[in-house]
Amino acid sequence: MGVKVTKLTEGWSNTNYLIQLLSKKVLLRIPGPFSDEYISRSSEKLNTQLAARTGICTEPYFFDPENGVMFRPFIDGHHPVEKDGKVIEQNLCLMIKALLKLHTSCPAFENSVDNLAVTDLYLDLIKKKAPSESVTYAELRGHMQKVRLTLSKLPLPIVPCHNDPNPKNFILKKGRDPQLIDWEYSGNGDPAWDLAYFLVHSDCPEDAEQRLLHTYDPRMKEGFRARIHVYKPFTEFILSTWICLQRVNGHFPVPEEQFREWENLGIDATKELLETEQYQTALATLEKI
Repeated sequence: MGVKVTKLTEGWSNTNYLIQLLSKKVLLRIPGPFSDEYISRSSEKLNTQLAARTGICTEPYFFDPENGVMFRPFIDGHHPVEKDGKVIEQNLCLMIKALLKLHTSCPAFENSVDNLAVTDLYLDLIKKKAPSESVTYAELRGHMQKVRLTLSKLPLPIVPCHNDPNPKNFILKKGRDPQLIDWEYSGNGDPAWDLAYFLVHSDCPEDAEQRLLHTYDPRMKEGFRARIHVYKPFTEFILSTWICLQRVNGHFPVPEEQFREWENLGIDATKELLETEQYQTALATLEKI
């Protein structure tokens, strides 16, 4: 009776293996180095178990809350990203319904996450380990602090959130809800962040965005919609700072040159989104509430 083990190439944070024994397929996840600086594995374990009750993810067979090693059922399906990097609107609709299910049907998680505070943590770690690297982010950090101050004055809804719902963290399979994977960054938080992250990293056209938000909530309030637009630049910013932190730690899941390119693209995208009329109007709306 042979066991086949295949190293999977997808993913930046962790090392994943597909283990096949007869008809059984299991995924082994081994966390990447230094992730304990900013991830609580005990929270990830509990949150994954709670989210599994809604049908949008699979419950692990085994999860070590000390080191994050996990065995879970391997999900036979496909990521929704097409060869051209786009996601068709039908699949976007399925995925945003899965986020709605998470936000409205999942039991409360044990931890809370403020993604702007998480970005601050990344920047503090970068400054501590490589002070010269943090200079690049000083101006953008100032913009983020302004938004944090504005949001701190508002009553925000706090619900279970994934916090990293890019399309590659969804697996589609006919006859099942879209499956969300990688719950490392999950916690109770503002659902507007999940929607902003999802829309930006899906490269969603504006007309499709309006239809998707209507699918999520046909009666979406102005303040909720404004928070989505205000978070958008910082869904790029958090990714760039995360990449910088991996570089500083010497963790290169892809060649360093490619990693730096992605980091710089994220910085440029952050700046572009900050300059949009959509962002500026949304921020002004929140400041008046």
